[in-house]
Amino acid sequence: MPLPHHQILVCLNERPAELPKGSCKPKGSEDLYKRIRELVHLRGLKRDIAVNSTGCLKCCPFGPTVSVWPEGIYYAQMTPDRVESLLDSIASGKPIDEWKVPAEEIGNY
Repeated sequence: MPLPHHQILVCLNERPAELPKGSCKPKGSEDLYKRIRELVHLRGLKRDIAVNSTGCLKCCPFGPTVSVWPEGIYYAQMTPDRVESLLDSIASGKPIDEWKVPAEEIGNY
C-alpha cells in the first residue's frame, strides 16, 4: 500500500473556557475535522492524504488551526467552508498565503 504524500493535522485541543489562551475545539475544529475527512474520502484521496486529529499545535489565538505536511504550513481560523480550497491548494502545490499563521507566531502559545 502506498504511503500518503501529505498529512493534514487538525487541532482538537480543548481547554477550560476560563483560560485566556483559548483552544480550537470550542471554535469548531471538530466539525472542520469531519469535513476534511469527508471530502478527502469523496475525492478519492485517502491513499494520498492522511487526516489526523491532534492536540495543541501551539497557535491558539489563530484557531481552529490546521497544519499541512510535508510543507509545514499552518493555517489559521479554518472553517468547514474552506476545506475545498484547502484540498485544491494541496493538489496544486500553491499555498493559500492569506490563511497562513504568521511564521513568527507558530509555536508561541
